[in-house]
Amino acid sequence: MFPKGRLPEKYDDLHAEWAQLDGFVAGLAESTLAGKKWSPEEIEPYGYAEFRQRLERLEAEHPDIASPYIEAFQHLEDMLELLRAITRNG
Repeated sequence: MFPKGRLPEKYDDLHAEWAQLDGFVAGLAESTLAGKKWSPEEIEPYGYAEFRQRLERLEAEHPDIASPYIEAFQHLEDMLELLRAITRNG
């Protein structure tokens, strides 16, 4: 779940990006549990690297408020890594 709180204006669109990423990962997980097989390319979310870089900049610029956002992102990153492992191991 995306943390509640006010983000600096420069980062106020992170919630929308987060929702899109969260929905993508949830859809992948649901389809995987239903037996869908993915190629490695199919499980890489569009804009994932950029989203991660923005969170890293948020952390560098605003360490006082970044921790909940980084922790929440880590959950999605862990899910993606699990899906990557399933894809690699077939």
